[in-house]
Amino acid sequence: MITVIDLLITISIGALTGGITAAVVTMFLLLRQRRNKPVPEVIDPWVSAEIDRAAAAYAARHGRPETAGLIADKLHLLHRLGQRRGGS
Repeated sequence: MITVIDLLITISIGALTGGITAAVVTMFLLLRQRRNKPVPEVIDPWVSAEIDRAAAAYAARHGRPETAGLIADKLHLLHRLGQRRGGS
């Protein structure tokens, strides 16, 4: 025979597991949404100039000044990726 206490225990356990499940699903969805948020593509002009200067210096030091643009593009890409991961 089912008593009131048994019924209350069953309902309490169901409510608790439902609440925990809802919290986990909500946390997962919010983290996924935050991770997919686009990062503004605004780059500080000073940082951009420093990247270009470093790329030109690197290319000249290695005897290939024509590759400065390619190296600068790669460094700009690395900077953007670093911003997306939360770097400064």
